[in-house]
Amino acid sequence: MRCRSVGDIDSPGDGTGEGGAIHRIWVAILVHTNCEHRVAERLAELSVECYVPVQEEVHRWSDRIKRVQRVVIPSVVFAKVGLSRINDLKRLSFVRGLLTNPGESKPAVIPDVQIERLRFMLGQTDVPVELGCDVRQFSVGCSVRVVRGLFRGLEGTVLYADEGVHVGVLLEGLGYAHMEINESDIEEI
Repeated sequence: MRCRSVGDIDSPGDGTGEGGAIHRIWVAILVHTNCEHRVAERLAELSVECYVPVQEEVHRWSDRIKRVQRVVIPSVVFAKVGLSRINDLKRLSFVRGLLTNPGESKPAVIPDVQIERLRFMLGQTDVPVELGCDVRQFSVGCSVRVVRGLFRGLEGTVLYADEGVHVGVLLEGLGYAHMEINESDIEEI
């Protein structure tokens, strides 16, 4: 495969008509372990909007303390691309594949609002955000909105765990990014 130049992935001449706006969707790209940031850099060089969900954590060793960026969803980079360029994206050497819904061959489309909610959740907390891959393990509750605290305005689904109330943000095909929230800080929608 030839190397892609800047603009090849989402160039204006991708079938949108006479210079019309390109409809772009979020897809989850599967990459090699610990290569998320390098893939994001290479996609950025190709003018592809991408997002690697990370959370800053404090790691303590016997001789030092250091802040590190933990990738919340290992081996996944989210990219916003035009529909007509998804096949070009799949052919890039550093892309292992695209996440699909079970039983389908087309890539799973992740709604913009879900990416925005994940970004909001990760940007506002020191509490670890985890990804539950198997949605069936949760007892799905009602839809809620956080009304107080750092997460005010965040909407999600209540996931009841053994301890406390967990509010989750669904990421299509991946599961729930979730964290514990005080029951008094949420209201039913």
